[in-house]
Amino acid sequence: MSVTLRDHKMLWGRAGGRCAICKTLLANLSQIGLASVIGEQAHIVARKEDGPRGKSPLSVKQRDSYSNLILLCPTHHATIDDIPNGPQEYTVERLQQIKAEHEAWAMAQDSFNAELQLADEQWAALADALNERMSWDTWTEDISLLFSHDQLLSEAVYERLTETRRWILGRIWPPGHTYLRTTIQTMERLLGDLLDKFDEHATSYRNDDSGILRTDTFYKIRYWDEKKYHALAAEYEYHTALVEDLAFELTRYGNLITDIIRKEIDPAFRFEQGALLIRKYSEIL
Repeated sequence: MSVTLRDHKMLWGRAGGRCAICKTLLANLSQIGLASVIGEQAHIVARKEDGPRGKSPLSVKQRDSYSNLILLCPTHHATIDDIPNGPQEYTVERLQQIKAEHEAWAMAQDSFNAELQLADEQWAALADALNERMSWDTWTEDISLLFSHDQLLSEAVYERLTETRRWILGRIWPPGHTYLRTTIQTMERLLGDLLDKFDEHATSYRNDDSGILRTDTFYKIRYWDEKKYHALAAEYEYHTALVEDLAFELTRYGNLITDIIRKEIDPAFRFEQGALLIRKYSEIL
């Protein structure tokens, strides 16, 4: 598990970008316009049970959530985790109180914009949900099957992408980030085109219960008719090429959306995971 973009935005925004203990500003713009970030997202209950204040019934997901994080400078992060004095002096209850009091102070400042903070959190939650629903972490494995000889797609991926399309259509969009919103909406239409086109000739792979769909080789006719065969073969080639083109374009839009999120919302979004890729298979899987 890792800290979600929404929890990251909540933590930094509600803390005013300052250490909860010493109130040091934790991010500054350099002369070349790059942010110098020294803030650390410290765990109140440690991520592991053998860590500082680690004995807790909290799940792994809960340990990485906003409610269990406190924004600190490196010095005070080291202080609260220093064994054995840190956890003894800075208990779970005390850190929760420090966090609550600091956020109340930060959000009372004239510089705090509650509407902007809410919009940031909503957009971050939307980006997290889109990332999960599109399953960009498994994109290469999921979508590259469309580039195999039999043009395959698992039923689970097909159903997930179908549901994601409905989810995008039903969004109530937060204010701001117009370019990101219109790009996601364009991706939804492209996703619909891919699913609809693939569905035109989708059939079960090898006629079994494997949970895999493939493009039907509808050019294979029972009785030989050369004219009909060549016409169907040309239609098949056009169809499979179009499905591949749509899958490629959908991948490109996924990369575009993650780029926009990095530019407009958070530079670290999917930075470590890297770009979405597709793999061309040369033989039947």
